[in-house]
Amino acid sequence: MRKYQSATIEKQFHEYREKWIHDTKYSSSMQLAALHPVYRKIIELGRPVVPYLINDMKSTGTHWFIALSAITDADPILEQHAGDVTSMIQDWVNWNNNQ
Repeated sequence: MRKYQSATIEKQFHEYREKWIHDTKYSSSMQLAALHPVYRKIIELGRPVVPYLINDMKSTGTHWFIALSAITDADPILEQHAGDVTSMIQDWVNWNNNQ
């Protein structure tokens, strides 16, 4: 990926992220928050946005699990980690490190 593309995707991700966080801050359902049009736009950024999603999860704990699965068609979360957000994030980090 060219540096320009990477910078553009990173910028777009951060703009979308801020809008999505703002618009869904009072939502108690991740399932509903994932239906937000901006969340869908993040998914449409495709595979190049994956590192930004992983880094954001590591630093903020934001749940990008649905987006990551939609983009990568993967589900690396171990059964015993379901519901443990910290472990679920680590499963995605491990998956990403092995790609």
